[in-house]
Amino acid sequence: MELLKEAVPKATRIGVFWNTNDQVMTLRYREIEKAARILHVEVQAHGVREPADFDGAFSTMARQRPDATFLVADALTKVNRKRFIEFAVMQCIPAMYETDFFVREGSLISYGPSIEDSFR
Repeated sequence: MELLKEAVPKATRIGVFWNTNDQVMTLRYREIEKAARILHVEVQAHGVREPADFDGAFSTMARQRPDATFLVADALTKVNRKRFIEFAVMQCIPAMYETDFFVREGSLISYGPSIEDSFR
Protein backbone atom coordinates (compact mmCIF):
# COMPACT_ATOMS: atom_id res chain seq x y z
CA MET A 1 0.00 0.00 0.00
CA GLU A 2 2.86 2.33 0.79
CA LEU A 3 4.42 1.78 -2.64
CA LEU A 4 1.11 2.40 -4.37
CA LYS A 5 0.67 5.60 -2.39
CA GLU A 6 4.17 6.67 -3.47
CA ALA A 7 3.34 5.93 -7.11
CA VAL A 8 0.01 7.79 -6.89
CA PRO A 9 0.60 10.35 -4.10
CA LYS A 10 -2.80 12.04 -4.41
CA ALA A 11 -4.67 8.76 -4.00
CA THR A 12 -7.18 8.87 -1.17
CA ARG A 13 -9.37 5.92 -2.23
CA ILE A 14 -7.89 2.59 -3.29
CA GLY A 15 -10.00 -0.21 -4.75
CA VAL A 16 -8.83 -3.63 -3.53
CA PHE A 17 -9.83 -6.93 -5.17
CA TRP A 18 -9.34 -10.27 -3.45
CA ASN A 19 -10.88 -13.72 -3.37
CA THR A 20 -13.06 -13.89 -0.26
CA ASN A 21 -13.26 -17.68 -0.53
CA ASP A 22 -9.54 -17.87 0.17
CA GLN A 23 -8.72 -17.33 3.86
CA VAL A 24 -5.08 -16.52 3.16
CA MET A 25 -6.09 -13.82 0.67
CA THR A 26 -8.58 -12.44 3.19
CA LEU A 27 -5.79 -12.19 5.76
CA ARG A 28 -3.68 -10.33 3.21
CA TYR A 29 -6.62 -8.02 2.51
CA ARG A 30 -6.91 -7.24 6.24
CA GLU A 31 -3.24 -6.25 6.31
CA ILE A 32 -3.88 -3.95 3.36
CA GLU A 33 -6.73 -2.36 5.33
CA LYS A 34 -4.40 -1.78 8.30
CA ALA A 35 -1.79 -0.16 6.08
CA ALA A 36 -4.44 2.02 4.46
CA ARG A 37 -5.57 3.35 7.84
CA ILE A 38 -1.99 4.28 8.71
CA LEU A 39 -1.63 6.08 5.36
CA HIS A 40 -5.05 7.78 5.72
CA VAL A 41 -6.39 6.06 2.62
CA GLU A 42 -9.94 4.78 2.20
CA VAL A 43 -10.24 1.20 0.95
CA GLN A 44 -12.97 0.41 -1.53
CA ALA A 45 -13.37 -3.34 -0.90
CA HIS A 46 -14.20 -5.65 -3.80
CA GLY A 47 -14.31 -9.20 -2.50
CA VAL A 48 -14.97 -11.69 -5.28
CA ARG A 49 -15.82 -15.39 -5.12
CA GLU A 50 -16.27 -16.32 -8.77
CA PRO A 51 -15.68 -14.82 -12.22
CA ALA A 52 -19.19 -13.32 -12.43
CA ASP A 53 -18.45 -11.18 -9.35
CA PHE A 54 -15.93 -9.11 -11.29
CA ASP A 55 -18.67 -7.47 -13.38
CA GLY A 56 -20.41 -6.09 -10.30
CA ALA A 57 -17.13 -4.87 -8.86
CA PHE A 58 -16.23 -3.16 -12.15
CA SER A 59 -19.64 -1.51 -12.23
CA THR A 60 -19.15 -0.17 -8.71
CA MET A 61 -15.68 1.09 -9.60
CA ALA A 62 -17.02 2.86 -12.68
CA ARG A 63 -19.61 4.67 -10.52
CA GLN A 64 -17.40 5.28 -7.47
CA ARG A 65 -14.05 5.64 -9.13
CA PRO A 66 -11.04 4.93 -6.92
CA ASP A 67 -7.81 6.85 -7.39
CA ALA A 68 -5.92 3.57 -7.80
CA THR A 69 -6.52 -0.14 -7.41
CA PHE A 70 -4.76 -3.18 -6.05
CA LEU A 71 -5.28 -6.85 -6.91
CA VAL A 72 -4.42 -9.55 -4.36
CA ALA A 73 -3.24 -12.44 -6.52
CA ASP A 74 -4.52 -15.99 -6.20
CA ALA A 75 -5.84 -18.55 -8.70
CA LEU A 76 -9.20 -16.78 -9.20
CA THR A 77 -7.77 -13.30 -9.67
CA LYS A 78 -4.89 -14.51 -11.84
CA VAL A 79 -7.26 -16.35 -14.20
CA ASN A 80 -9.31 -13.15 -14.53
CA ARG A 81 -6.34 -10.79 -14.73
CA LYS A 82 -6.87 -9.80 -18.39
CA ARG A 83 -10.36 -8.53 -17.56
CA PHE A 84 -9.00 -6.64 -14.59
CA ILE A 85 -6.09 -5.13 -16.53
CA GLU A 86 -8.35 -4.14 -19.45
CA PHE A 87 -10.83 -2.48 -17.10
CA ALA A 88 -8.13 -0.53 -15.26
CA VAL A 89 -6.57 0.62 -18.54
CA MET A 90 -9.93 1.61 -20.08
CA GLN A 91 -10.87 3.56 -16.94
CA CYS A 92 -7.37 5.05 -16.60
CA ILE A 93 -7.08 3.76 -13.04
CA PRO A 94 -3.50 3.11 -11.90
CA ALA A 95 -3.26 -0.51 -10.76
CA MET A 96 -0.76 -2.40 -8.64
CA TYR A 97 -0.19 -6.16 -8.55
CA GLU A 98 1.86 -8.56 -6.53
CA THR A 99 3.80 -10.20 -9.34
CA ASP A 100 5.68 -8.83 -12.30
CA PHE A 101 3.91 -10.81 -15.03
CA PHE A 102 0.89 -8.52 -14.60
CA VAL A 103 3.07 -5.60 -15.67
CA ARG A 104 4.26 -7.47 -18.75
CA GLU A 105 0.58 -7.86 -19.65
CA GLY A 106 -0.11 -4.13 -19.52
CA SER A 107 -0.53 -2.99 -15.94
CA LEU A 108 1.25 -0.16 -14.16
CA ILE A 109 3.31 -1.55 -11.29
CA SER A 110 4.07 -4.64 -9.23
CA TYR A 111 5.89 -4.96 -5.94
CA GLY A 112 6.56 -8.66 -5.57
CA PRO A 113 9.37 -10.94 -6.63
CA SER A 114 9.96 -12.25 -10.10
CA ILE A 115 8.38 -15.70 -10.21
CA GLU A 116 10.96 -16.81 -12.78
CA ASP A 117 13.83 -15.72 -10.54
CA SER A 118 12.25 -17.49 -7.57
CA PHE A 119 12.19 -20.80 -9.43
CA ARG A 120 15.71 -20.31 -10.75
